[in-house]
Amino acid sequence: MFTTSWTAPLEVIAKLAQMYPDAVIEHWWADEGVGCNSGYAKYSGGEAEVMLCYEDDSAEAHETYIRCWGRSQYLYRMRTSPGVSRPAMNVTDVTEPGKNPV
Repeated sequence: MFTTSWTAPLEVIAKLAQMYPDAVIEHWWADEGVGCNSGYAKYSGGEAEVMLCYEDDSAEAHETYIRCWGRSQYLYRMRTSPGVSRPAMNVTDVTEPGKNPV
């Protein structure tokens, strides 16, 4: 896992896939802004097998945010970001081991 500024490092991941064609690379990305600029790609044989860019504020975009940033960070941003709509998904289990429920 790593973070980059401004955009997903699609070109870097594509180059890694070319350099290591025997590897299967799965790449999820999501901006720190909840539910925007997110997607998923899967590379094998040095080429993109799957490339999905999710529609902003879609259930897939919100689920990908949680995968990348974590459930607690997601719920915090949802509560503190004005104008952010609620996702079309069920976020019920927010307790992490050793943490109080949010």
